[in-house]
Amino acid sequence: MNRAVIVGVDGSAPSLAAAAWAAETAVLTGAPLRLLFVDTRRPGLDAPAGSYARNRAEAVRMLDRTVLDLRTRHPGLRADVELLPGSTIAQLLAASADATALVLGSRGTDRFTRPAPGATVQAVTARAQQPVVLAPNRPAQRMTHRPQIVLALDPGRAVETVVEFALSQAQARTLPLRVVHAWAPPALWVTWPIPPGEAERATAEDHVEQRLRDLVLPLAAKHPKVEVRFDTRTGEAAHVVVDEAGRADLLVLGRRRHTGALGPVARAAIHRAACPIALVPHG
Repeated sequence: MNRAVIVGVDGSAPSLAAAAWAAETAVLTGAPLRLLFVDTRRPGLDAPAGSYARNRAEAVRMLDRTVLDLRTRHPGLRADVELLPGSTIAQLLAASADATALVLGSRGTDRFTRPAPGATVQAVTARAQQPVVLAPNRPAQRMTHRPQIVLALDPGRAVETVVEFALSQAQARTLPLRVVHAWAPPALWVTWPIPPGEAERATAEDHVEQRLRDLVLPLAAKHPKVEVRFDTRTGEAAHVVVDEAGRADLLVLGRRRHTGALGPVARAAIHRAACPIALVPHG
């Protein structure tokens, strides 16, 4: 049986945008969809018993309305709902442990007025054992780039699970996969009496690109319909990744498992990128 795509829903606009992205993904991949609502209030303690029951009933109605709307837009969608008590972070982590992916909505704004994830979203993203997709809440915009999935990859740290996730998403969405690496000249070059020229730089970039090909192409053979392109860009990784997000329908990043924290590139991406971002744990 296919593992479910799980989406956290609380009735807010960001969570409903996440539910829409998750439903599309579930249909494209043939997975079931589960909408999860976590009620953190305790009857008699955080809310009077009568108020708690009314609010719980309203949550059930909201979930039912959302499922009905999603099934209308995606005939054949297999979807169910689950309403759980307790800690939002703990329940999302537990529910997503055996999921294809956990989808969450961004909320709030950062100092650049872009969608920014809240503390709960960041905590779950940093600790989840399965891929987490952050879906932005923004109106559809005119396409200014060729539809594609972008995989930001460091050949020295990359693992198969991250590449496989990007390839499977590209296949499901019938989109090309662009593999990008942010390259910085070796620090040793600064000490050379004569700075390396374009030929040395091109040789070094070709070497990096070949390492990317050696890693990705054997896995891509299992997805023969996916067009894979490679690009090595000079620059600081966080800047390159955020820039690439502006030309992506989905940005895929790896994240070290068991650290409980996000690295600088992932933090920059989730705060500044406008497209959906998948963070895939590895290690």
